[in-house]
Amino acid sequence: MTTAARGLGASHLTVAYEDRPILRDLSLTLPEGRFTAILGPNGCGKSTLLKTFARLIRPRAGQVTLDGMDLHALPPRKVAQQLGLLPQAPIAPDGITVSDLVARGRAPWRGLLSGWSQQDEAARSQAMQATGVCEFADRPVAELSGGQRQRVWIALALAQETRHLLLDEPTTWLDLPHQIEVLRLLQHLNRTSGRSIVAVLHDLSLAARYADHLVLLAPGRLVATGTAAAVLTPDNLADAFGMEAVILDDPISGTPIIVPK
Repeated sequence: MTTAARGLGASHLTVAYEDRPILRDLSLTLPEGRFTAILGPNGCGKSTLLKTFARLIRPRAGQVTLDGMDLHALPPRKVAQQLGLLPQAPIAPDGITVSDLVARGRAPWRGLLSGWSQQDEAARSQAMQATGVCEFADRPVAELSGGQRQRVWIALALAQETRHLLLDEPTTWLDLPHQIEVLRLLQHLNRTSGRSIVAVLHDLSLAARYADHLVLLAPGRLVATGTAAAVLTPDNLADAFGMEAVILDDPISGTPIIVPK
């Protein structure tokens, strides 16, 4: 297998709900080992694309590939060992503690009758340390703040020890400081572990600051993909959002800041 074949990709992808197409003839490759943000207006198919990459939705036409192989042709257990998904607004079981919830990330690696192994414990411990939730280990998840809970869910996904982590709007419902906390955590995890991270985001300027690869969608189609400077241009934003905007330089990071006219 060549290096070029590694990672997630889509080829001539069409996805529809019943008779309503959401994505049409979309082709793209998500770079291996990078932090990718999927952007676009409401209803354009961002979450649909992420769910298709996670094998939750079967394409109407075209295919999603993992390391050059059709994702839907792979055994579900192997997919779960390669792809971790954090959905929108996940719900924890009543009364479950942080430590027990993170442990559930080990499910793809354990047999029905296998006990809790040293490898399972090491994976849980490393995930909790990486996300800074060890101090909450014995607390019920429901007692934590929104930002703390989101870090716990990311720890669960990390404990799964997958190469690819897919997150559907991980900063939704969080205030600005907690949004930045989550995005800095994802950026740090990507840079220290080499894990590919793909997140659906809404804030264009924050996505430009923390992600190093952007995918911009208009309703049903791909507008642009690449670096923030290449993707977040006035023409592309007019195409995707139907708005005029001025692009400024972030005085801290030097990345684009979007100012709508």
